[in-house]
Amino acid sequence: MCCLIFTSDWAQDQQNEVRRQLAQPILMALPSSLDGQDPLTLYTTSAEIQSAAVAINQVLVERKLEVRDIKQQINNMERLRAKMSAFQGDANALIAASSGADIYLEYIITLVKEGPAKKVRVDITVKEAATAKVLGSGSGSSDAMVTNDIAGLSQIAVNNSIDRIMEQIRGYWSEIPTNGKPILLTISSKTIELNKSLPSGKRLDREMTNLLKSVTISYRREQTTSQTLQFNPVYIDPFKYDDIEEFSYLIQDMLETLSLKYRAEIEGKSIEIQLD
Repeated sequence: MCCLIFTSDWAQDQQNEVRRQLAQPILMALPSSLDGQDPLTLYTTSAEIQSAAVAINQVLVERKLEVRDIKQQINNMERLRAKMSAFQGDANALIAASSGADIYLEYIITLVKEGPAKKVRVDITVKEAATAKVLGSGSGSSDAMVTNDIAGLSQIAVNNSIDRIMEQIRGYWSEIPTNGKPILLTISSKTIELNKSLPSGKRLDREMTNLLKSVTISYRREQTTSQTLQFNPVYIDPFKYDDIEEFSYLIQDMLETLSLKYRAEIEGKSIEIQLD
């Protein structure tokens, strides 16, 4: 009788294979802002938009996916609006990233009347939460029916588009182990010039760049001023760092070696550090 002998290398490979199974992405449905209104205002003032959000969330939940509800962000509306006023990018990306979502489904709902009947069309664009990068799109329509159940028509329309949407989400998510998970990183100060030498003789902008080169998969510097360093996105290894807060410890440790005092705010996919 013979037996199989597994080497430690083989066992380690198997452990790594198990370890490299990503948790499913966190999704969020958000209305597209066509008239310059912020998405939270659109949601709270339109029953049709609310019906479409409910329909999308219900379909996603039925597929055993984890969902963030826009209603959870309504309580943070004023704080999010303040951030939006200083944010040059996509407002939906800010809301999704703040909620902790990985991907958001930006939708437009159109109600079409055909005589006494109505039908609903839902157009969905799939976007990466931290960057607003477009990952795909799809649309679906309900049949025309004599009904006032807009929520029911919305669910039919969403069901008629969701298979294509899910393929796009799966395709994007399968590349995360290689490409990394995106986060937002901002460092700011009202008293310290970030691009000038500190008392230690080091420059914070250069120290931060060197750190990101060594600990991230990739990154893009979006803004550099004497008072602000903004990196969007920073792609981190999702297996090396269990969560964004753990990754932030590397930055906090670096700041402490430079004898800098700071306040760190970690929310969703965003790290914001204010130097005192």
